[in-house]
Amino acid sequence: MPDNSFIEQYKEWYRDLIAQMKSQRIQKTGHLHDLKDIIVELSYLHNTLINISNDEKYKTLFTAATPFIDEFKEISNLKDKNAIEIVFHAMYMKLLLRLQKKEISAETEEAFDAMRILIAYLAKAYHDMKSGSMNFLNN
Repeated sequence: MPDNSFIEQYKEWYRDLIAQMKSQRIQKTGHLHDLKDIIVELSYLHNTLINISNDEKYKTLFTAATPFIDEFKEISNLKDKNAIEIVFHAMYMKLLLRLQKKEISAETEEAFDAMRILIAYLAKAYHDMKSGSMNFLNN
């Protein structure tokens, strides 16, 4: 069990989160503005890695995940979302399935894994970009 200082930090974090959700009127549905901004940045980075930096490893991971992303887009009615948003929806769906203790087929697990690996690589690139250590021209 975490000590009381951690518990207080968690409580404060949740209080702040609740206050933000109330101020942005998203108590029932929606996403915080900060989260939306990060998704936009990740989408720009995704496009940069593919079209400008020509990051071969990322392109390979994206190619492997694309059929699963397209399938999830169709069955989840996310036609207006970009690939990165769809991957986050898929990861959230996996979390919900696990919390509900529902069985995940081997095929679905394979799809989740391909998307998880893609988003992990993108997250590392995002961290590098934000820290200033990413060189967009030399991958």
